[in-house]
Amino acid sequence: SIDFSKVDMITIAYGTNDYTAGKVINDSEEEEFDVNTYIGALKYSIKLFQEKYPKIKILVITPIWRYFADGTDSDVNNYAGTGTLLDYKDALVNACKKLRIPYLDSYEKHSLSMYNKNAFFEDYTHLNASGRMLYAELIDGKIQSLY
Repeated sequence: SIDFSKVDMITIAYGTNDYTAGKVINDSEEEEFDVNTYIGALKYSIKLFQEKYPKIKILVITPIWRYFADGTDSDVNNYAGTGTLLDYKDALVNACKKLRIPYLDSYEKHSLSMYNKNAFFEDYTHLNASGRMLYAELIDGKIQSLY
């Protein structure tokens, strides 16, 4: 029910579901917009928006850092055998650069770590109220710097 002709900007914010589901990261050389892959789905959605609504500004937001019950973090945990969350984040950033789409690297800029996780997370994946406020401020700062 959204009238996209009246929308100025959208954000595409990635979480960690593709990572924990073991989605293939990069599309194949044969199929650039393979929606069954992490990057192919991103490129396909951006293509659709830009073709249909060329004036809408797009900001892609990377997943944030997370941790697991076993004490590992997403920098090193190859959770489903397809790569670390850092690998997914890096692929997303590289795709945005190639597409010339602004992005917010919230994985690197968010300052979350094993040392402060209890202050910002309600569980291994989801931010608590303080974490969400930090996340909102980060996004707001990026939008203000772009537009």
